[in-house]
Amino acid sequence: MSEKSIKETLELLNSIEVISISFVKAFKDGKINLEDLPIFFELMKEAKTIIDGIQGIKEIPEEIKDLEEREAAAIGIKLYAILARLKKEIKEK
Repeated sequence: MSEKSIKETLELLNSIEVISISFVKAFKDGKINLEDLPIFFELMKEAKTIIDGIQGIKEIPEEIKDLEEREAAAIGIKLYAILARLKKEIKEK
């Protein structure tokens, strides 16, 4: 069993997910303007997720250094889910 979990890594990925989804939504028309304000208000509701992802960023190298196979798989699954969600959002018009 690893000494470190992947909590901070997953929290960073969660913050990357909410930020990237918001920007994909905002850029759908090729620009960011006042019409995109509701998207960014929604993003502000996710402030805790974003802050949690950033606060533990210094711990991530230690988590990765002590990574077990099941933890690597969990990170891979999370990355796949983010990419699938981004792909879906990009395809929706």
